[in-house]
Amino acid sequence: MATTSPGPPDLESNGGSVIAAAVTTVSIAAIFVGLRFITRWAVTRALGLSDGAILVALVSVLASRGSLVVDTSFAGVLRRKFNSHDSG
Repeated sequence: MATTSPGPPDLESNGGSVIAAAVTTVSIAAIFVGLRFITRWAVTRALGLSDGAILVALVSVLASRGSLVVDTSFAGVLRRKFNSHDSG
């Protein structure tokens, strides 16, 4: 007897793409925030209140994307696969 995976057969996971997008956007954001801090420190030798707000925002994005990666890893993100010959 053949075993089948649970769930409808016309669904496939695109969790890998979701994780890749999350890691890429967080990496780009972290690079730009780091460059901002380096530039600000080189010019003024101090970081301001706006820099603190940007750091809080970056930590918030890190937490948000981290939870997305964990959720995707455990639950998966599914999308319906449509073939061009499907009628309905």
